[in-house]
Amino acid sequence: MKSGTITSLGKLYDYSLGDVGVEVFLFLSGMRLYFSLTRNSDIKSFYERRFKRILPTFIIVSVTYYYWLNFIYKDTGIWGFIRGEFFIDFFRIHDKTY
Repeated sequence: MKSGTITSLGKLYDYSLGDVGVEVFLFLSGMRLYFSLTRNSDIKSFYERRFKRILPTFIIVSVTYYYWLNFIYKDTGIWGFIRGEFFIDFFRIHDKTY
């Protein structure tokens, strides 16, 4: 095969099937959430379980990142850390880090 043909096939694959993995992941995640909710229809316990599972990891990662960003990289101090950690910059300057 010529390199032009391989490049064309690669571009065709990327154009037509490149995002299939993301779509399958989102579909399976949605199905898992649906079956998890229907197993126990108590909305409050459903969200409590989600927060207990997601929040500890998020806090570890976000505190580490915002500490590095505001005390080492940018040197904006405690107020920059608080603005980032509590999503103030998300609404104020549209910081979409998390």
